[in-house]
This record gives sequence, structure tokens and C-alpha cells, in this order.
Amino acid sequence: MRTCSRCGGDKNIEKHHIKHRANGGTNDPENLVDLCRGCHDYQHTKENILAHMKRNKERNQLARLKIWEYRLHVLEKFNTPELVKERGYKPYFDDVKTHYMSREVKAFVPKDTILKLESE
Repeated sequence: MRTCSRCGGDKNIEKHHIKHRANGGTNDPENLVDLCRGCHDYQHTKENILAHMKRNKERNQLARLKIWEYRLHVLEKFNTPELVKERGYKPYFDDVKTHYMSREVKAFVPKDTILKLESE
């Protein structure tokens, strides 16, 4: 039986491409990982947030970078492997502060949030 490699769940298992096909990834087994639907949604959202963070850092747009840092913090808080297995994926915009956050906001970022850019 297939299980999610992130939360260990066994329902709604999907294949996730580590390197996306749109970016030259293949369907080879070493480029695929089993994820449940919730963890798959989490993974794609996290990749999207990290891409926004990287672009904002390169452009020195620190106010926007802080917003995306906060969104990553909320996403990870809402979607620990245990919580996803128990109740499914919860998007970061379910948090009122994150959903209605202005692009020019310079606050809202918890002091313990650390910029996390993954290598490509």
C-alpha cells in the first residue's frame, strides 16, 4: 500500500514531481514522491511562496518579502504533517492577517520567523 512520504497517511495518494515537468522534470521514479492530496497542496503552495520570497529578495523589496515570510510561517503552522493527516490541508489565506495583508505592510512578521530559501 502506498503512503504519504510527509505525513504517513494512506488516503488520496498522488505522485509529486520533485522537479516539475514544466521545468524539464521526468516521470522517472527518482523524480517522483508519493504525497497525500493535503501534503501535495502544501508542497506546491510552499514552493510558490519560496519563489515569491526569492524574487522579492533579489529585487530588494523588503516589505513584500516580510509578507511572504509571514505567509510561509502561517502555512507551516497550519500544516504540520500531523495536522494534515488529521484534517487535511489548510491554506495560509485562512488566517485573517495573511489574507487581508496589504502589499505595503512592514510589520506582521513574527520575530522568530527566519528567511528560508531552498536551493534550486
